[in-house]
Amino acid sequence: HFTGHYLSACALMVASTGDEVLKAKADAMVAELAKCQEALGNGYLSAYPAEFLDRLERMERVTWAPLYVTHKIMAGLLDLYELTGNRQALAVLIRLAAYYKARADALSDYQMERLLTVEFGGMSEVLHNLYGITGDPAHLDLAHRYDQAGFLGPLALERDNLSHIHGNTQIPKVCGAARRYELTGDERYRTITRFFWDRVVNTRCYATGGTTLAEVWPEPNALAQTLGVNNHECCKTHNLLKVTRYLFRWTGDPAYADYYERALVNGIWGTQRLDNGQFIYYLPLATGLRKQWGTAYDSFWCCYGTGVESFAKLGDSIFFHDDTDLWVNLFIAAGVTWADKGIRLEQTTAF
Repeated sequence: HFTGHYLSACALMVASTGDEVLKAKADAMVAELAKCQEALGNGYLSAYPAEFLDRLERMERVTWAPLYVTHKIMAGLLDLYELTGNRQALAVLIRLAAYYKARADALSDYQMERLLTVEFGGMSEVLHNLYGITGDPAHLDLAHRYDQAGFLGPLALERDNLSHIHGNTQIPKVCGAARRYELTGDERYRTITRFFWDRVVNTRCYATGGTTLAEVWPEPNALAQTLGVNNHECCKTHNLLKVTRYLFRWTGDPAYADYYERALVNGIWGTQRLDNGQFIYYLPLATGLRKQWGTAYDSFWCCYGTGVESFAKLGDSIFFHDDTDLWVNLFIAAGVTWADKGIRLEQTTAF
């Protein structure tokens, strides 16, 4: 899964710094991935055999989350195209999407809904984003097949169905719902995004802005007895920030900006060691505990993937604008140029 995160991180760094060395590394990786895809001959691309997908579709001897891995690769390719203009990345992504379209078309809605009970990352969001680029109805249709009715349906009815389920499996599904609302205007998906955010942030988040115990959400408003060594998983903060960014862009509501700042400062900035770059998985919240850092050769958690992306976009969501107004949302030393208005703004801090 890290391959895709690495491509996304490279794309973000190139976009914000112009780093040509990283761009060359990412372009070289895409070229090699394209060779793998070409050798396979049918559009498939991954580090595991397609048999894992067969088993997932049959729900027999299912391995952990092959679609989660696929999403990361697809997102990395998309980011490289959008942020650096790598057209080969887009071509590889389109072929990969066609492969999954053929697989999804062969499945009934029942079969599709059944396989979506296994963690599948942000497949809906990345495919909606691809549709936003290509305008190809096949990409929109495929994206919608990954909108899990069993999870999104109750949220559309404003029913809280979050207790005792795995948190980071769900958050990317809501990112997909948010992107679908932007592309189609379907208000149900705006309701899903708003209601989900409210039920997580206002009833299941700690003072740090983090959420879950052992990756699972507790009952709402019942957190006092859940403080332990495995609270506040970093991946969830990374993905909740994405949901929050959607909502702020739609509304300009300071409540979203306030949460974004709280979660960023507490749940992102302090999760990487300055001396050797290692990450943490959880931010432990019980008394007397300390961060458990990863090791150089024996740790490679999911939070390494989202971690490299988080630290590649530290300039994200500081400034926003509409046609007339500029928002300054985060207290971070930063500058922005609003070219259309001829404005340059610098924010200095003691950080």
